[in-house]
Amino acid sequence: MDMVSIKNQVWEDRPSLYRVYLHYPVKACFLSGSQPIWMKQITFGEECMSLRKAPSRKKRFFYLGCCFTVLFALLILRLFQIQIIDGKKYAKMALPQQTVTVDVEEKRGDITDRNGIPFTQADEVQELLIFPRSIGFDDSAYEAIEKLTGKPKAYFNHKDQTYYQEIITDPDSARIRPIQKGQYPGVLYQERSLRYGDHSLARHVIGYLRKSDGVPMSGMEKVYESYLHPGSVKQVQAVADAKDHIIPGLGYQITDPMESCQVRLTLDYDIQQILENVLDQYPDRHHSGLVVDARTGDILALASRPQFKQYDPECVMNHNEEPSFLAMPFEQYPLGSVFKVVVAAAALESDKYTENTRFTCTGGIQVGSRFFSCHTSSGGLGGISLREALAYSCNDTFIRIAMDLGGEDIVKMAEKFGLGKALDIELPNAAGLLMSRQEYTGPGIANLAIGQGETMVTPLQIADLMTTLANGGQRKQLRLVAGLTAPDGSSLKNVQKTAKSSRKDRTMGRVISEKTAGTLSEWMGDVTEYGTAEKARDPQIGGIAGKTGTPQVSGDPYSKEYGWFAGYFPKKDPRYVIVVLSKEEGGADQVAVPLFHDIAKNIRIHAGQ
Repeated sequence: MDMVSIKNQVWEDRPSLYRVYLHYPVKACFLSGSQPIWMKQITFGEECMSLRKAPSRKKRFFYLGCCFTVLFALLILRLFQIQIIDGKKYAKMALPQQTVTVDVEEKRGDITDRNGIPFTQADEVQELLIFPRSIGFDDSAYEAIEKLTGKPKAYFNHKDQTYYQEIITDPDSARIRPIQKGQYPGVLYQERSLRYGDHSLARHVIGYLRKSDGVPMSGMEKVYESYLHPGSVKQVQAVADAKDHIIPGLGYQITDPMESCQVRLTLDYDIQQILENVLDQYPDRHHSGLVVDARTGDILALASRPQFKQYDPECVMNHNEEPSFLAMPFEQYPLGSVFKVVVAAAALESDKYTENTRFTCTGGIQVGSRFFSCHTSSGGLGGISLREALAYSCNDTFIRIAMDLGGEDIVKMAEKFGLGKALDIELPNAAGLLMSRQEYTGPGIANLAIGQGETMVTPLQIADLMTTLANGGQRKQLRLVAGLTAPDGSSLKNVQKTAKSSRKDRTMGRVISEKTAGTLSEWMGDVTEYGTAEKARDPQIGGIAGKTGTPQVSGDPYSKEYGWFAGYFPKKDPRYVIVVLSKEEGGADQVAVPLFHDIAKNIRIHAGQ
């Protein structure tokens, strides 16, 4: 077969196209210049294909380069979008899957006094959060840690421990500054508030958290747990590998917890401090005290000794005392002669007796098979008035009155004063006991008259009684919680627990007439002027109206008698009610009365009276 060579022919004035008609099969060789560029078998009658002149190799590389350039540019734009524009979004999505989260501080709301002074901010501490796996072999970091905390490198070699939280014992700003700037990967600096300390106040009211897991065990910490601790904690998040090993150099993220509510108490921080300072002046003693605002019924201070360390509840206290979680103002005890105020109120309200009603004290009285003594050392008090009988706490007189009135009227009067029932102050407190008809029948009526036998009360109830007398016979609802404060500073008024406490008028009704209350106040003033509490006499504070009690006790291996003194001052227009209970030998005269006087004197100085 012949070969036909066609070279640079132009057909129909189209220089880049070649077309040929052949009437027999041939091989057509198309040439560009002197080089063949394409050969094709052509049969008879077939039109030769239209062909575009083939591009050069340089142009092919150029086109290919352009394609790669465009693709690379698109890739760069996509990476820019992921890293810069949407970087935070993707980092946030990936963080939970690639981080180790460490809870470093349980954030709780504060418990404050009536003026917002916190009882739960003992001190500020500086500390280091140390992640040994991120530090690696950086000895300079461990050197700085040891200088600040006193802990050597070997201390941080526990393989199972992800991080360490160590308090800085030797704060050196020159060493702390590089840590704050991130010079040592795996070492973080933070400041944290200690909730409790050695000088924390009102511990029996505040309560404490269990050391092992932070669970509230008592006090306001437990009652208001849902408000003080909404469930969030301060966290440190570090990027980790598949085995939860922290990856050095990728930084940390600190997440602050949500803000909590604050519980605002009626306590006054300064008066609480005064009360506790006075109690501490009587070391190795078991005693308690509370102070109430006589005009409103707000509890201003409450304390008990011995107490406990909130940050280490089981730790032995000073003077080798065992810790005590017992808040004496909330527990029930024999009352003794303070109960004679109730008997006197019942006597005056009966209209059978006046302050001038005369009695004869012969040194004791026989009731059934029992003899009840009274001032036996002097052979009795002789002829006295009812007013004098209260001042000298004459058993003989008040037993005779009780036998005349009957136990039922006296118990009813005690119930009107609030005895025999727990008080609604948000914290658990004992109800106390009042004698039943069977118990005060026969010789039991004498025990009822002088606050012995089965009669049991709490110091809180006696504070309630004295507040009623200070308000002219009108009973006020005692209050310990003033309210809750939201994180934004607003008051939470619709909280069920504080609904009653939020009422401006907390008067609970009249217990005795204003005349009877005034008479009793005068008689109780005599107790400190010339009676059983003469040691509390102090004209500078406007006089004190009160009553002593020295109940005989059984079952206490350390004491056979307790001492009470309860009252208020100034005698006219009272401002403060104080109740003191001592479980020490010596009765009211030796401990309770001096304690009361010292508390009152220091409050007067504080108040500038």
